[in-house]
Amino acid sequence: MENNENRTTLFYKISISIIFGILGFAINFYTIKFPFPPYIAVVLIGLLFPMLITLSWGWKYGLLAALSGGCQTMWFLWGPSNGYAIFFVVPPFTLWIMWHGFFAQLRKRQKEPAWWLDKYIIEIPFRLFSTINLLTLSRWAITLNPPPWTWALDAPNTIPMHFSNFIVIKQAAVGYIILLLSDVLLNIGFVRRFFRLKEIDNRTNTGYVISAFLLIGALFWLADSILGSLVFVTGKTFFELFALNIPSYNIFVRTAVILLCLAGGLFAAKLLQKQRESDIALRESEIKYRTLVEHLPAITYTAAFDESSTTLYVSPQIEKIIGISPHDYKADPDLWLKHLHDGDRERVLKEVSHAHETGQPFVSEYRITSTDGRVVWLRDEAVIAKDDKGNPRYLQGVMVDITRQKQTEDALKKAHDDLDIKVKERTAELQKTINLMAGREVRMAELKEVIRKLREQVDSAGMTPVANDPLKET
Repeated sequence: MENNENRTTLFYKISISIIFGILGFAINFYTIKFPFPPYIAVVLIGLLFPMLITLSWGWKYGLLAALSGGCQTMWFLWGPSNGYAIFFVVPPFTLWIMWHGFFAQLRKRQKEPAWWLDKYIIEIPFRLFSTINLLTLSRWAITLNPPPWTWALDAPNTIPMHFSNFIVIKQAAVGYIILLLSDVLLNIGFVRRFFRLKEIDNRTNTGYVISAFLLIGALFWLADSILGSLVFVTGKTFFELFALNIPSYNIFVRTAVILLCLAGGLFAAKLLQKQRESDIALRESEIKYRTLVEHLPAITYTAAFDESSTTLYVSPQIEKIIGISPHDYKADPDLWLKHLHDGDRERVLKEVSHAHETGQPFVSEYRITSTDGRVVWLRDEAVIAKDDKGNPRYLQGVMVDITRQKQTEDALKKAHDDLDIKVKERTAELQKTINLMAGREVRMAELKEVIRKLREQVDSAGMTPVANDPLKET
């Protein structure tokens, strides 16, 4: 199936390339002419067709279009009076098509656009090559007249330098006009679909901008024809000045205006496209940030850094934690203060005031009374966001529910206090026991001292102890 699709695509591209080459060749018979007797400079707009092919599909298909008529067969238009010059003037047109096709393929391989691959930039070195060719080889080739065929023996064999200079300018102008026309056409939706190219985001607005600038150029052409027939060139009718017999100067001015309109439209369209891409990237970034923020187990908020402290944004978590909807919270600037616990209100307001005065981050732990009467502990940390000039604009912060942490701390504190009480009680009991034992030891020592003295008295009296004398055993 895939091979069949590839073959179909290949056949389509080859067919369109040949058809466009033939169309370009046919249109080149209808030229805009600038007379320089005995020479005539012509503008060959048919080159637009192979250029569209090469910018869309690469140099191979562009070369096919050129060989099908768009470039290489233009020697018929030059005629035999140009002698050998056709071998130096015609081939560069084909080379021009291949040149842009090669770089068009390079641009498609690049992940990021590179300025040095822009079609208008790469046109510059080719124009330098073309200028050198037109001022040297092409002039020398015509000087070699008469050509080998006998029916052109009367052709002139020299070219005035001013004519060659005009040809150089004309070739450069026509080259950029064709590039601009190609760029404009390839920004239009149905043209891109015809060439099976990837759709451009926001293509509709881009097409409108280009069309508007082209309309300006067309209106200038129309106005110049009307004013010329009524005021400046009274010997010619409107239709003669509009299309049938346009003076060379008017053609030059009108072409220059249309060229500028095309360039301006394309430039504005590119800016619009970049702005569109930036907006899309910004929205995607905002969506990612909002998704992250709204799924955090905390309340994030942004408030104005002024006396009103108006809440600009608060995450949906506020309804889950405190029971207040984000809409109600933003609608009433005093709602936070109303739910602030009485025991913490004075301290927290001082901390808020200090943050506003010093510009230091705001960090505080306080209690909030929820809508269902629960007391919720929050840890509130906020920083001050500044504008480009360094002026404080917003207060951006996060409120984390630390109720469980506080409950755990209270439970631990209570357990610690209970343990401390029990330790003190046992310590007192132990001390009492120690003291009691110490008293007994003192009394025992006193008793032993009395017995010792009695024994001394018995011994001194010469009395004989009886059996089982308790004094003796003691």
